[in-house]
Amino acid sequence: MRISVYTRIGTNAATTYYRLIQYLKRLPCEYRLRTMINESVYNEVKPISRQSLPVKGLIFFYTYFRVLKQLISDLLKTPDVLIVSRRFVSRFFPYSYRIIIDRIQKKGCKIIWDFDDNIIAFKEISKSGFNFLSRISNRIIVASSANADLIKPIYRDKVLILPTTDGDMNKLLNTEVLNNRLRSFENEIRLIWVGTFSSLDFVAEIHPYIEAFAYETKEKSGKNVILTVVCDKELSLTNSSYTLRNIKWERSVAIKEMLDAHVGLMPLPINHFTEGKGGFKLIQYLSVGLPIIGTKVGINNSILDSRVSVGISELRTNQWTKGLIQLTKDPKTWKDYSTNAIKFWEENYDFVDNLHIWQHILCSD
Repeated sequence: MRISVYTRIGTNAATTYYRLIQYLKRLPCEYRLRTMINESVYNEVKPISRQSLPVKGLIFFYTYFRVLKQLISDLLKTPDVLIVSRRFVSRFFPYSYRIIIDRIQKKGCKIIWDFDDNIIAFKEISKSGFNFLSRISNRIIVASSANADLIKPIYRDKVLILPTTDGDMNKLLNTEVLNNRLRSFENEIRLIWVGTFSSLDFVAEIHPYIEAFAYETKEKSGKNVILTVVCDKELSLTNSSYTLRNIKWERSVAIKEMLDAHVGLMPLPINHFTEGKGGFKLIQYLSVGLPIIGTKVGINNSILDSRVSVGISELRTNQWTKGLIQLTKDPKTWKDYSTNAIKFWEENYDFVDNLHIWQHILCSD
């Protein structure tokens, strides 16, 4: 089976890797990445939103002709499956693309469209482009019911809700990791947040409540609190009660830091953008037995089960302080949350279950 995967950049993009590549590399198929922008070029111009108008124009023409060439290549040598991750190019959906995609499908290629955010609200795709992909796709795979609701009712029978999960980390969880966490818990509490620069401000929003938690923890138990931020940009804060560690994101580094942590954080505002998010970081934390604390919005409402987490109603509230205290008040409480986290992931977000679903999607008519 030959598959073309259209995505923004390469496998360093979390969406591409965790929603698609981690499955494809385990299935009997040959896949080719069709990237909107070369990764080295992207690293030079990111964040694109902050570039000048002339530079943005050059980037658009670069991506337009790059993807056009790739589509023509797939038209001439048509794959069995064409997978679109989120969109072909940002904001626009050129008419030339529509003509070629239509012809590719008529040559017997199955088209699968996958997205995990409200890509209309984020203006990643035009409404007409969104509707075109809804119509032309044989299957539409989304991360949450909020994503599914974006699809017109006439196309809903194509939709499959498949939350994003992690197939790499859970197998690294062992007795040694768990024992190391318990030993370090005696002297310190390690909080972790993993994400991209676009969500970094939300961590800054809850800084006062982490400060209060760290101060109370030090007063009552003498333990130090450490917040590790794994991101492509540093978080700059003035703090006195806890230690802030900024770690540059790499997949292997993020995995190591999560294996060393005690609690995973996911602060978000509540709005129509975050309603459509896929809750992946919470699921990833659970896969390695981390108790979690996050904002109750969208799919997070179903992930933030009371056995494994504390759900928070908004960003600016001392519920964050109280929740962190609740999760870490003593070793037994923390261990119970951790054990439940592993079970909850296995019951609801097991990677193997998703792998079997992908295998069925790709191999069925």
